[in-house]
Amino acid sequence: MKLGIFVENPKYYYMLLKELKLREIEFVDLHEGEYKNVAAVITDTDISFMNAVRDSDPERAVRESLSYLYGKKRFDEIIIGIDPGVRTGIVVLGDGYMLEGLEITSPFKVRDIIDKIYADYRPEKFSIKIGRGDIHRRNIIVNSLYRDYDVEIVDEDKTTPAKNRNIEAAKKIAAKNGEFIKRKMKNRIRSGQIRDVQRISRIQSNNEITISRELAILVIRGNITMDEAIELEKRKK
Repeated sequence: MKLGIFVENPKYYYMLLKELKLREIEFVDLHEGEYKNVAAVITDTDISFMNAVRDSDPERAVRESLSYLYGKKRFDEIIIGIDPGVRTGIVVLGDGYMLEGLEITSPFKVRDIIDKIYADYRPEKFSIKIGRGDIHRRNIIVNSLYRDYDVEIVDEDKTTPAKNRNIEAAKKIAAKNGEFIKRKMKNRIRSGQIRDVQRISRIQSNNEITISRELAILVIRGNITMDEAIELEKRKK
């Protein structure tokens, strides 16, 4: 079955279509009262349908509706697989089903993404599995998450398909068991890592700010976040 869409607000409809197409989810546009043969209906108004999903956030609305495609009101368990690297791959599995896959270029954005995924899906169980490779970026990600989530470090396969390499690697990581992490990970600070963090600071500040070496070191150690470092650098000007 497909998802049904019954939306009156044009702006919300446009944003909703972007989310559905991004995830390659099949849907049908519905007229009022025509809610048959769909797993759920995403709407911005009151309708008489048991599996109606209403949320002002289009991304959350799509996530809330996905479980209905698998005959569930919500997913019991969400597992996140993360392949750390220059382009970090992230996948979301819901009760074993592949729900989402994305790539990002900054390890400092992972925490915000994970928080949003957890809040949107609201599962009974939630765990994060991170590949052992790329120690520098791995440790940045682990240090941002381990206090609030169940985090495991997982051995990675050495070979992955060339197509969607990072997402495919993250899927394999999500399927494995690893070592639970309950402590802060130490990063040996090298000049290349400092330059990389400074490069990311430029990207996150839209080329307005390059944080100092001293602030970059604090970010690598996990003493401050990237957003905090950027704000501190702005105050110097």
